[in-house]
Formats: sequence, structure tokens, C-alpha cells
Amino acid sequence: MSDYKHKEGAGTLFPNEYKKEDKHPDWRGSGTTLDGKKIEIAAWKGETREGKPKLGLTFSWPREQEESNSEELGEKEEDSSFPL
Repeated sequence: MSDYKHKEGAGTLFPNEYKKEDKHPDWRGSGTTLDGKKIEIAAWKGETREGKPKLGLTFSWPREQEESNSEELGEKEEDSSFPL
């Protein structure tokens, strides 16, 4: 990802050029939480039960931030998902 800093609560997604399996996201990108922390975003294309298009999203801490968060807490985090 680039060094661009998003406004708080905003992000950008780009097509995933490295998608090789269905479990890999269709779109990847980054953003900023409402309190200014950097996050990574992934999205998968899908359909609702009614057949309408939808996007499924996941939010996670960047690897370097995840490692520093774990060091501050004195433990290794099991789940890197962004809490909703």
C-alpha cells in the first residue's frame, strides 16, 4: 500500500491483481478508523439470497501496527480483525 493518508473514517479499494482462489478478496485497500488509525480493507463480491449484488468486507490492522499493538499489550493477538 502507498504512504497516502486517508481522512478519518475513509478508505480506498482497488481490484486484487493477485487473486488466485475464491477465498482471496476481489478488492483490497486501506483506510483510516474514526480515531485516525490505519486499517487494511478487503472485499468479496457476492449475492444476497434474493440474487442482488453485495460486497462482504473485512477490516484488519496492518501487520506493522498489529505487531506494535501486541508489544504494547505484552501478548500476541490471535485475531487481527478490526472490532465492530
